[in-house]
This record gives sequence, structure tokens and C-alpha cells, in this order.
Amino acid sequence: MPSDSNGNYSLPPGYLAEVGETIQPSQHNPPLEDIRDALTARLMRSGAAPMAGPLKLTDGTVGAPAVIFNSAQTTGFYKTATGVGLAISGSLIAEWKSTGLEIGGRVDFVTETLLADKAVTLRKLYKPSGPSKLLGTNSNAALTITGAANNGSGLIRLSVADSSTFATGQKKTVFDVLGTTEANGTWTITVVDATHIDLQGSTFTNAWTSGGTIGGGVDELGLGAGLQLTGSTLSASLSPEGTTRKLAVDVLTNTTLSVTADAVVMSDGTSTLTRPINSTGVNLGTNGGVDALQGSLTIASGTMYSLWAIGKADGTTKVLVNTSDTAVTFPTGYTFKALIGHVRTVSGSANLMGTKQRGKKVRYIVGLAQTTTGLVLITGASGSISTPTWTAVSLSGLIPAAAVSVVVSVTNNGQANGIALVAPSNSYGSPTSSNPPPIVAGASSSPAIQGYVAAISEILLESMNLYYAATAGSMMLLGWEEP
Repeated sequence: MPSDSNGNYSLPPGYLAEVGETIQPSQHNPPLEDIRDALTARLMRSGAAPMAGPLKLTDGTVGAPAVIFNSAQTTGFYKTATGVGLAISGSLIAEWKSTGLEIGGRVDFVTETLLADKAVTLRKLYKPSGPSKLLGTNSNAALTITGAANNGSGLIRLSVADSSTFATGQKKTVFDVLGTTEANGTWTITVVDATHIDLQGSTFTNAWTSGGTIGGGVDELGLGAGLQLTGSTLSASLSPEGTTRKLAVDVLTNTTLSVTADAVVMSDGTSTLTRPINSTGVNLGTNGGVDALQGSLTIASGTMYSLWAIGKADGTTKVLVNTSDTAVTFPTGYTFKALIGHVRTVSGSANLMGTKQRGKKVRYIVGLAQTTTGLVLITGASGSISTPTWTAVSLSGLIPAAAVSVVVSVTNNGQANGIALVAPSNSYGSPTSSNPPPIVAGASSSPAIQGYVAAISEILLESMNLYYAATAGSMMLLGWEEP
């Protein structure tokens, strides 16, 4: 089709007919065929057919855009000096450039933020150095690296102008180092002095040639005490250390027990770890690992054992058993701990007494392991109930030293006129005293009401002794409450 570069159409030569001349097919047919081709190549207003090539537009201006709307002819798109602009009512609102989108004027829902360095990357967002890491900014700018060398021990040592905004133990990402390319990546750092930073775990191999930054933008932030990041949820822990939810400790056999909990708060001294525990096969017949006795300890008779929940930073939890209420020797990789309970072995054999613990409450269970009968602390007449004169009954070895209370049963053993008293100290009065009254179990001499009388009570401990006085009776230990 004879169209010039500006789209001007010209009819084929020889089309013109003269008056009185016969019109030849060569005059008639080519123009109509050319018109047919031209109409086929048109851009249909209905949009029924697509463009077969690029659509060329005039550059336009901010006041007369190249692409406009019929009802708003100063609104549309036009070619700017550096990109493509969007004009609304003759004003530039946005411009697409090779460096990205720039927003002009006032747009309330858009916030413009300038990132000064390359520390914000998908590498940091998608590849943190470990689980449950919080990404954010401490507002400290990236440092320019001016050199890299062997620190004398094989680690990479970076030179910077001023390291005062960084701290040992922080996670920092290194970018764009040339030569010592092995420095690029995320590292735990050691601030050596005012101008040097070591990359922990690195290996210096290649000489530094130029370039590089460290830190800035998005960094891994530490969680303060009382905060726990689990998956994508940041929450306050159940602190303090040793707090539990739905804790259950069950002696199973003479040497084994089960420890489970929906959550236990453990601490490494500076931060907390809150995790569930599911150690259903803790074995005091083994040692040197986890869910076992600590180190080289062996199960012994007449011993109170401390139950520790222990955890790793990655969330792994187990149980460790020892004889200390204050410290543990951790197996490899474990750094978090919490004292959660106690079990004890029977005097005379290295076998566990049968107990069950729910939360902080522990009870002896008759018929379980070595708890074959109730634990009678004292029986028969003792002291005097009238003054009274008390007999101290030691609880040492029967309950943990830090127990806050015990549950006891005191009875008159079914004796006529039998009365038995128990109190947490020897300052309590007689059965008829009102300040302070003891716990009383007794019976009258009247045949109609003689019989076996028992009182069960939880007593808040004032020492590791209970105090007993009786004309006849006994006192039995049922359990205790953990601190």
C-alpha cells in the first residue's frame, strides 16, 4: 500500500480516467484492491482486532498528554525527559523512571522512605541465621569497609572508620566486598576495637581489593527478657522461670517417669524460652544424656531428685534429673533450664516412691512403684494435748527442702477418747484454744459417737518439722506443694 512514513495514503499510478476514454481493468482494480488493504490494516474503534505492531504515539506534554480521556483531555500519559509521566488535570502526579516509581505532589496513603544502603535484601528477609529471628532496624547506618585481613587466628577482620555503633554478638550482613568475597554474608560479629570488627566463624582466604559495607537497614534484632517469638507470633512469656501450664509428672515404674506440659518457661540467665515438654520415658536407671540422670549420677536409695526442664535455642526440650535445686550441668547444646518438680527413692532401695504431680501439687499414690502403704510419720500417744507438749516430727528427706506446704491426715486410730493434734510450729495451743488452734482429730467416750475420726489438711510450712501431740492416733503424709 503506497503510504509514506507519516501515514499519508496515495493512490496507485494510472488510476486517473479521462472523459471519453474506455476505463481499463488496470485503472479500476488496483485502487480498489489498495483501498481494501488499507481498510484491513486500520485500527478498529470497536477493539475487535488487536494491533499487529507497536502503537506509536506523540510524546505529548503535561498539559496535553499523548494518551487522554474524552471527558478529561488534560489527564493521561505522556513522555517525559527521563521516563513516562502520569498527568491529572494538567499536573504531574507520578513518573516511572529507570530507577523506579517517583510520586509527586501530596498522596496521603503513600509514604516515601529512602534506603541508604544495600542491607535491605531478600537474603535477609528469607534467609535469617536461625529460627524465630526478628527483623527490624536499630537506626544505625551501614559502615563502609576500608580493608579486610586475617585477624591472626584465621578469622576475617574488617577495618571500618568507627565501630562504636555496633556491639559484639550482633548479627550483621556484609555486602559487595571484592577480593575477600568470602566475607559477604551474614555473621555474628565481635567488635575488636574502635576501627576493627571480626566475623565469627569466618575463614580468611583471599586478599581484599576494594569495597564493601556491613550492617544498616534491616538487621536481626535480639528479643529482650519476657518476649518470645514463636513462628510469626511475638508474645510475652509466662515468666518467671519455672512457670508451667498443664504440667504432669507421673512415676511409672521403680526407675521411670513421664513429664509432659503444654508450656514451660526456661531461662539461660538473660532470656527465656517457652516450649512444651513431652518426655514420657525419663529413666533414672540411665545417665549421661537427656531424659536421664545428669552426668555420672546413679540412682540411690533415700534420695530426693530434682527434675529440670532443659531446652535448646532451636526449641528442643528434654528433662534432666540431678540432686541440686540450684544448678545443672547441661548436655551439649542445651542452655535453658527450669526446675519443675521432684521425685524421691524409698529408704533402703534405689527405687522410686509412687507419686503424681499436677502443676505444683504432688501426692503419694498407694500401690504405685514403692508407695505400698501410706507414709505414716508418727503413731500412738505422744506429748500432752492439754498444755500442749509437742513432739517435733521431721519432714527432711520426705519432701523437697523448698516445699511450701504439705498435706497430712491426722487420726485418732479409732480409740475412745483418742485425740491427736498437729500444728506447723510448737506455738499452737490445746484443742480448746482459739489462738491459734491446732488441727484436731478426736472422739468422745460416748458409745454413740465413738469411732475412727480423721482430719485431712494442707499445712503451710514454717520449718521442716511438723508438731504432734496425741493421747492416741497417728499422722500420715499425703503429699506436698512445690515452690
